[in-house]
Amino acid sequence: MGTEQDRKLERLVDLLAALLEAREPRTRVELQRLVPLYPEDDVAARRAFSRDVEVLARMGVPVEVDDGQVPTYRVRREAYELPDPRLTEEEAAALHLALATVDLDLPEGSAAEALWKLTGGAAERISAPAGSTATLPGHEHLGTLWAAVNGRQRIRLAYRGELREVEPWQLSCQRGHWYLQGFDAHRQSERLYRVDRIDGAVEPIGPTGAFARPAATRRATPPPPWLLGDEVRYVARLWVDAALADFARAQGATEVEEQRPDGSVVLAVPVANAEAFRSFALSLLDHAEVLGPPEARAAVVDWLEATVG
Repeated sequence: MGTEQDRKLERLVDLLAALLEAREPRTRVELQRLVPLYPEDDVAARRAFSRDVEVLARMGVPVEVDDGQVPTYRVRREAYELPDPRLTEEEAAALHLALATVDLDLPEGSAAEALWKLTGGAAERISAPAGSTATLPGHEHLGTLWAAVNGRQRIRLAYRGELREVEPWQLSCQRGHWYLQGFDAHRQSERLYRVDRIDGAVEPIGPTGAFARPAATRRATPPPPWLLGDEVRYVARLWVDAALADFARAQGATEVEEQRPDGSVVLAVPVANAEAFRSFALSLLDHAEVLGPPEARAAVVDWLEATVG
């Protein structure tokens, strides 16, 4: 049967399909006959239908509403679908291969899989050569979280033994894990949550459209790898010479603690993932040096000595 949230997402996808297939505008009653997941009570069904239309509109779906004596609804394919990019045979083959080598590991037919397709995933599962598919991890919470992010609806979840209320800003997949970025109402600060460490269910609370995402989040800028952890463990001091100072700052290490006369900088880098910070520091080769704190410097030295040994 699935959860109530699963049924709502399935209903949303079915409604979009019915609107796209309509050759002429359809009334709410006609659409509800085609989407048998609405409540039997007419008042409840009317409210659910109105919410669904609002959600589709917020997701960028061009729902046309004719507010006549009996309102009608439709989505024109030419307005919803992208124009033909007129790919060459070689370009089409390359695109086909790209789609064939990425798969989202979600149960076939689940609401989360349907929403993935609706919000940008491949419309079909395309067969790929054995061993060539890169699988994005799935998780039972993804459907609920996608809906909350798209609908700008607050959520309640348990994380590291604490109950949190969060304004969900965006989802991203980094290094094989899904992360939720948002504003924690209890701690009054921006937080990053690893989805597979959420305890129990994710509960949507309050109305949709309840908050505005920051402009930087709307651009979907992913956080740097060294911030992909539960909490900041320490702030590292990283010296970078003049040749790579701008490059290091462009990777996300933007807080300059000290600007030296020779053009080099000392960066203050908050670290939640020590291994990712070590990889970043070592990628700069002899153009950088970890100055502190002692445990951060020792971790890099120990790794280098073990590697040489």
